[in-house]
Amino acid sequence: MLSFMLFETVGSISNLTEQLATLGIHLPGWPEEPEGDTDTGDWIERGKTYAEGVQVWRAQLRNAPESTRVVVDQLLRHLRDTGQLGVWDQMVYYAIKPEVQGSPEHERWQACTKLIRSPALTPAQTLGMTLEMAREQRLLAAIYGLKRLLKEHQGIGPKQRLQLCAEVVATSDTSRVITNAESAWVDWNRAVGLQEQMSGLLLAALAADQEGDPDQGSQITDSTTLLSKLDAINNWLGSKGTHGHGIFIQVCREKLPKLLQVWSGERPWILEVGCSREIIEGQSSTGQLLALANDLDLPFAGIDLDKENIEALARDHRESNAIWITGKGEKVLQTWEKPVLACYLDAYDYWHTSHSEIRMNTYIENYGKPINDAECHRMHLEAGRHVSQHICTGGIIGIDDTWRNNGTWSGKGSLAVPWLTKKEWQITSETNKAVIMQKISIEHE
Repeated sequence: MLSFMLFETVGSISNLTEQLATLGIHLPGWPEEPEGDTDTGDWIERGKTYAEGVQVWRAQLRNAPESTRVVVDQLLRHLRDTGQLGVWDQMVYYAIKPEVQGSPEHERWQACTKLIRSPALTPAQTLGMTLEMAREQRLLAAIYGLKRLLKEHQGIGPKQRLQLCAEVVATSDTSRVITNAESAWVDWNRAVGLQEQMSGLLLAALAADQEGDPDQGSQITDSTTLLSKLDAINNWLGSKGTHGHGIFIQVCREKLPKLLQVWSGERPWILEVGCSREIIEGQSSTGQLLALANDLDLPFAGIDLDKENIEALARDHRESNAIWITGKGEKVLQTWEKPVLACYLDAYDYWHTSHSEIRMNTYIENYGKPINDAECHRMHLEAGRHVSQHICTGGIIGIDDTWRNNGTWSGKGSLAVPWLTKKEWQITSETNKAVIMQKISIEHE
């Protein structure tokens, strides 16, 4: 174990590669970012260099002696725990850990797909991790990174937009998806559809580039077209192996339009308690629930205890009719006063072995202890009790990660579901480890 004093000495050096060099570990440095506007210069080339650097770090450390790997892990943990490790270095650390330290795969993707949303990343760093996600076939996160770059840097010209799209599509190598389909690993229609969507994105970028030097209005139109293409890919990828939100959205689309036809008074809301923190296929519920609200012309509220997550969602969806609230869902709903038409509860996690350090730390910071089932069950019961008072007859509640085990409710809704069924709520679906309930009459306390 390296001494605390040595860690403090190394930690006084600002650059991580220099810190490692002080310990006799020599890894390539990262591109030098220009001062001021980080959009300047050839930032796309810098982004590609970042992506290549991740692979070099992985290869060199994977082949390094075990003693070297231990020293690197100890230093990075110390810097992270003392708040001295930058977001980019954190992402690299998590991206290479499975190969270098033997950590579980889920930790890599939970951390990287959360941190890619950080405002601390430069455009080049965002592109670097976008390409790393694409190379590792984490396509939803890669498309997110590309969309973020196009939205936040709309001043880039058509040639740069084409280059960005081409880099991501080429790195994604969707031909591998076709190969997997031929081996029956993935659905064939899904694989072909993804290939078509990616080709459509590239063709749209190419068409915009071929038009020459467009005026500002044309550039905005071209950017909007590409963003629409990315949204379509997001929807395609997001539908894969969806959690309970897929059933919840299906039930809402079937039942809510008729209810809205006879609605009078203040426009009701759709709520999500526990927003998507990571960009993982099948788990990115927030964007799909927001799309549902937009389709029904309803306001949306996303509630989550993770401040950084809420800030990222507010930035990513700033054009939507939505509000984003940082706080414990059960506390926020206790003071909620607006009418609600549907609420999806997917907040405090139940205990399992696939929680990453970064996720677990969020709970320790906000609840004072690690994830545990007792707190999970209590939180969803309180949230269900509070929100049910604001939902009209015919409204919908969905609770994810909830199922029957030999006739007894388990998971997040183990206390909430029995309480709601005694309060004039009827179960309409309990598939895919989620319970969807509809209010059949006014509650009687």
